[in-house]
Amino acid sequence: MLKVTLLTEHPAAIPGQVPVHVTTAPDFDWTKTSAAMRARGIDLEVLHLGDDAQNLEDLRRSEAEFVGDVAAKRHEGWLRMAELDAETIALRALLPQLEGLAPGRGSVQDPRLLEVQRIVAAESAFWRSVMTPIEARKVEPAEAPAPLPPGKAARVAPSPLQEPEAIARALSEARFVLGARRWIVARTSFARVRTLCTEVAAHATATADKSSDVAIAAKYRELAKRCTDAAQAITAACKP
Repeated sequence: MLKVTLLTEHPAAIPGQVPVHVTTAPDFDWTKTSAAMRARGIDLEVLHLGDDAQNLEDLRRSEAEFVGDVAAKRHEGWLRMAELDAETIALRALLPQLEGLAPGRGSVQDPRLLEVQRIVAAESAFWRSVMTPIEARKVEPAEAPAPLPPGKAARVAPSPLQEPEAIARALSEARFVLGARRWIVARTSFARVRTLCTEVAAHATATADKSSDVAIAAKYRELAKRCTDAAQAITAACKP
């Protein structure tokens, strides 16, 4: 069984390409299929349906498997993306804001935000891993790096590149080295966070409208605002 559905509105849509949703039998061997398709010049990214945090974890683990000169070039590529790529900079800057949606003392919450926290934790772990200098990496590929403290993100030194042409060339080189996988996984994951935040904001607003307790209603309205702000920030960061 093989069913293919075009996803014209997918968050990871690339100009000139159309993502597809493929449904297969449970025992379908994607490993052999992926290798065969790549040999024909077709990129195939297999994602876990309904588990975006796992997709980010898989990305981190596969990145950790690179060694030697390849690992060094990829590390330089990640540094360039974190320094110069507008989308990457915006999404990384969002991490503290999204971490702030975690359950806290005295705040109202929504179970959907637990999934948001799983995705945010996996995203933070990914960047902590790829930003670590090659010589300082001592963890095994399957071992998760320590999470960043709440509200903190790995900082990047200002880039010495100033000219637009030099920046564009550096980004083009970095993207060529790194490939499209990170972009697809990140956009898919952040689209899920945006959806969850939008749903929570709507539910929190409705709950506030129905509440007869002024203090509780105010807390739900605050949660709704924070989730709406987060969803809007993701939309702004992930412009086509």
